[in-house]
Amino acid sequence: DPGVRFNGARTDGSRVVAWGEKDAEDGVGAPGSRAISIVWISDDGLAWSRHEARLPNGDPFRLATVSVSREGFAGLGSSGGPMQMASSIDVGEWTLVDAPVQPPGLVFPSAGGLVTVGVVAGAPVVFVSRDGSDWRAIHGPAQPGQYRIGDVARTADGLVIVGAFGAQGNWDGLLWRWGMSGELADVGRLAPA
Repeated sequence: DPGVRFNGARTDGSRVVAWGEKDAEDGVGAPGSRAISIVWISDDGLAWSRHEARLPNGDPFRLATVSVSREGFAGLGSSGGPMQMASSIDVGEWTLVDAPVQPPGLVFPSAGGLVTVGVVAGAPVVFVSRDGSDWRAIHGPAQPGQYRIGDVARTADGLVIVGAFGAQGNWDGLLWRWGMSGELADVGRLAPA
């Protein structure tokens, strides 16, 4: 696909999703730097289907990241304003959903709907929603101090969350695990190598 800049790829073990962007006059962004997201999906890594990411009204949606599961696709992107959460069944049409925290964190499709992670009142929180309109917060163990979330990965039965905990500028790595049964557990501190 000439002129497409590759941005990322993810898999859930059964499908692969890759995304990038290309310059387009009807794309998202400032004049002279407008782009539209191109998304490819594959069941085997050999045969791919190509889609342009658009909102239901036909406007382009510029994806920053995409997650995949058997249930569908979820992502973060923009239609010209601030970063927004969205979900899709086919990666061509994206439906915006209300994020439970700002700025929104990585969002993942799941059997029960959508899952995302954020920091509320200085502590890590997992949010679950059937459709992105109402979110239920699952609070994890928290100590006095500040938490930062570095990255989130989806596993077969939950999420693994890597972050940091600090007080007065002294940061230590932490690892949390969230199981689909609903608990957010502090797995422990990450020791420096």
